[in-house]
Amino acid sequence: MLAVEQAKRGWNVHIGRRRGGVHEKLVQHHNVKIHSLGDLKSIHPLLVSRTNKLMKSIRPDIVQTWLPQMDIVGGLSALWNSIPWVISERSCEDLYQRTLDLIWLRRRLGRYARSIISNSKEGTEYWQGVLPSHRSVIFINNAVDIKSIQSAEPTSCLTSGNSNKTFLCVGRFEHYKAQDIFLQAISEISRKYEVRAFLIGGGPLLQSLVDSVSTLKLQDRVTIMPYQSNWWGLLKTSTALVSPSRLEGQPNVVLEAMAAGCPLIVSDIAAHRAILDDTSALIVPTNDFIALASAMTALISDKEAARKRVERAYERVAEFTIPACVDAHERVYAPVLEVGV
Repeated sequence: MLAVEQAKRGWNVHIGRRRGGVHEKLVQHHNVKIHSLGDLKSIHPLLVSRTNKLMKSIRPDIVQTWLPQMDIVGGLSALWNSIPWVISERSCEDLYQRTLDLIWLRRRLGRYARSIISNSKEGTEYWQGVLPSHRSVIFINNAVDIKSIQSAEPTSCLTSGNSNKTFLCVGRFEHYKAQDIFLQAISEISRKYEVRAFLIGGGPLLQSLVDSVSTLKLQDRVTIMPYQSNWWGLLKTSTALVSPSRLEGQPNVVLEAMAAGCPLIVSDIAAHRAILDDTSALIVPTNDFIALASAMTALISDKEAARKRVERAYERVAEFTIPACVDAHERVYAPVLEVGV
């Protein structure tokens, strides 16, 4: 979304990527140039070489990197080629514990970035105290494609049977996303209601979640599916989106549900509290499937209260527009381009 809006404004935008994604055709349609670097993991010498070669050929005015691997690879190449470099911090410190060596190198290199753009309070705090005084950490909210989300056609879950009580849980299948708590809550609430649940995503815990569905005897209740390009439409026909995460940066899935007018049940973590409160979502303790099931019951029982929370949630996310996000990025770029490295 950022690249497309930048291209619309006349920027000459290039993206170097390891592998394609669901938005690749969209960005290419708007004349954003895509360069394949190869799906290489870690700090692979070939990935470093290809990235460096790309920067030498393009000679961009500014380089912005995303995600730890490319912060290192892209950051090294930017520094070697004396190109101003900006880091995008999309996560928080607790999520980096499994790759400490890589993250240590990223933190060391990050001291030489011209700016760091963070999308969360935790991400901002992560870098404060690391950067020298003449470098800055700037907070910018994620952009939400509100217009496209609102124009998406409502999509019914075809396998939902006769139930009109449908709960969505969308995200990468990782421990910190707490889909295990979601499944236990569905098992609990199924004793009282005929509900359906959909887990949408992928990741290392896929088989574990499949096994949990079987162990909890939820095969007729729960459907696990890969990411769906039409999932915005599912938001419009679901009872609620559930985000039981133990950790987050700034959760796009939650922001998109806010824009779609889908009721929300979220865990009580700082990332959720930064964008929601008790007037805009049902907020439950982390790792508490009983509390989550009770919130599901409360939402089903009081639709008017849910409607009011939806209205308050939309008032908040209405500020997170793509143009506003690009405006904020351009304010970061301006002094970087003026000063250089």
